[in-house]
Amino acid sequence: MDTVEFCTGRDCSPEIATVTASADGGTWVLTVEDTDDGTGRVALVDADGTRIDEQTVDLAWTDHLYGAPLQCRQSGAADVVLDDR
Repeated sequence: MDTVEFCTGRDCSPEIATVTASADGGTWVLTVEDTDDGTGRVALVDADGTRIDEQTVDLAWTDHLYGAPLQCRQSGAADVVLDDR
């Protein structure tokens, strides 16, 4: 996998997003601002531009400071784990 594409909304079409790989190389971090959507779509793309997989994902937002469900969309995170099987 070379890039990750992401968009918010159940029926959106993912496009190339800015991503950074974590130190272990297995985690991709995408910054998404100003969204109230509880769903998104993510696409995994290999080096030659072929989409390996595309899935609708549920976004469960968590407050960075307290670790509790986020009440508003400031300084929160939503982790998405894709099963590679």
